[in-house]
Amino acid sequence: MATNFEEWRLEDYFQIFRLHKWLIVWSTLACSALTAIQVAQSPNIYKTFARILIETQRAQVVQFQEVSAVSPWDISFLQTEYQVISSRAVLSRVIEDLNLASFAPFSNAKDPVQVLQKCILVNPVRGTKLVDIATTGTKPDLIARIANSVADTYAKVNLERRRELTTGGAQWLREEVDKMEVHMRETETKLQEFREQHGATDFGEQNQSSVMQRLQGLNAALTKVREDRIDAEVKYREKHPTVLELTAKERELQLALFDQEQRALELSRLSIQYTALLRETKTSEAIYNILLTRLKELSVQEGVQSNNVQVVDYAQVPDKPVGPARSKRTILSAIVGFLLGCGVSLLREFFTKTIRTRQEFERALEIPFLGHVPVIAGERARSGTKTLALVKDPKSPVSETIRSVRTTLEFILPAGENHILLITSALPEEGKSTICANLGIALHELGRKVLLIDADLRRPSLHRYFGVNLEPGLSGFLQETVTEQELIQPVPSVEGLQVIAAGLTPSQPTDLLGNPKLREFLKNCRQQYSYVLIDSPPVLVAADTSVLSALVEGVVYLVRANRTHSEAAVAGKQRLVDVSAKILGGVLNGARLELERGYRYYYSNRYYQETDRKRSSGRRPGAPRRIPPAPDETPLQEKESG
Repeated sequence: MATNFEEWRLEDYFQIFRLHKWLIVWSTLACSALTAIQVAQSPNIYKTFARILIETQRAQVVQFQEVSAVSPWDISFLQTEYQVISSRAVLSRVIEDLNLASFAPFSNAKDPVQVLQKCILVNPVRGTKLVDIATTGTKPDLIARIANSVADTYAKVNLERRRELTTGGAQWLREEVDKMEVHMRETETKLQEFREQHGATDFGEQNQSSVMQRLQGLNAALTKVREDRIDAEVKYREKHPTVLELTAKERELQLALFDQEQRALELSRLSIQYTALLRETKTSEAIYNILLTRLKELSVQEGVQSNNVQVVDYAQVPDKPVGPARSKRTILSAIVGFLLGCGVSLLREFFTKTIRTRQEFERALEIPFLGHVPVIAGERARSGTKTLALVKDPKSPVSETIRSVRTTLEFILPAGENHILLITSALPEEGKSTICANLGIALHELGRKVLLIDADLRRPSLHRYFGVNLEPGLSGFLQETVTEQELIQPVPSVEGLQVIAAGLTPSQPTDLLGNPKLREFLKNCRQQYSYVLIDSPPVLVAADTSVLSALVEGVVYLVRANRTHSEAAVAGKQRLVDVSAKILGGVLNGARLELERGYRYYYSNRYYQETDRKRSSGRRPGAPRRIPPAPDETPLQEKESG
């Protein structure tokens, strides 16, 4: 599997989901079960509705204009009415009429109107003037009564609103008519007083025309007298009686013309005042007549007021529940649980800090990779004889992975020489003893002479794999209570394989392992055995491994997949580097090979076990297993040396 999120392929996602299938299954089951229990305990929900008709224009009994006339294209009118239906003014009457305050959940609520608003849904029927008043609840008969009451109450409230508008308009008109009547009387009185004061009943154009004619006549007469006087002065002397007479007549005409002009100006001023008074009187009279006519119309409308809201269908008591949608909610919860499980699986894979794959192993430790080993059955047994994969099932995938580690190890070691190797790990419970035991058997299968030494004097376990005694052991040999001949024990289950048990746990294991006698003993063992494999304590737990690493040719570093934290693995490797230990490579134990690209289809039980099903081993139960060297499995070093 890729180590970076960007490198993940589609097959990686499916593999992750398969590896975490139980997490996904339990997440799905838990969510669906919790939802199923919840909806099973929930009461049935019923729904019903009453249908009303809202006309934008009501039927007119008389052809009078309404006070609240509405355009049939006014969308805001219907939207406003939808809000009025679920308004507090309407619903508070419904609660009072039906005494809902004594029923749950209204009885326990601080604001029953708000609770009722949540139970009511106003749905206009598209393309029509019909409106459905839907109610939901757990009591079928109650919600039907509520829906019908809301419809009736809204119709009553709507009629009352219209009557209030009409009555309020009529009252206002009565007041305005009274005021206008007083004003009209005042203007008529002023007009009459003006006429009486100036002794005329008409100041119009006819009166002004007669004054203008007189002005024109006086002006013409004055002009003629002036011309006659000028002629007389030319013909006679100034003192001539004719000249004097014409001069006197000219003066009289001038005075008469001046008086007539003043009278015309006065008449024009009076005419303007008269026109203003007359216009005000006529305007007051016209307004008074309009208001009086409209007042009489409203008085008639009060008696014939009709409602533009009608109840078309009353709500019926529902017989089937509409909720809760138990199956749908359970299925949705199962889907949510499934997605949650998938998400958690991805997060676990993305944020995990343990080493799981070869890519993560090599990137964290930067040491040669010797191979994977899957989980071995019986590896965690604390007491009794532990099982060995190469003895129990030599053709299993686990056995083949151990042989793969063996082949890689022989490839990197010098050919034609004997080797002393140390098997260790960073922390306990990583399977180093299991790998040590099985690797010894795998090397023995090639005809190599192998000696296994259990140097974990604190928690010895190698003797349990082969069924040998804990004593005599290495601790007794180093304390000189056991001879070298007594120290080495044959393995009953694998003929030719030899093992040295740990012995009893000493008080100071580290000091005991630093005994020069152990160095001399290992030197002798290297001359007699092709491979000496030493099982040591975890490097981060005890200093024993640091002491032993100076006595061996190389170290095989073991990491437990999906358990060993990368920081712990790096710290253990660094501890070995600090004491100048030669790390030959590492093994990823307990690996899930399906996480590795290229291994998912190769390691199949069917491939390795098909042959074993057709042939019998021929061994008696409990009999020692003979493992002759296989000619075709000669290591590459020997082939090259040959």
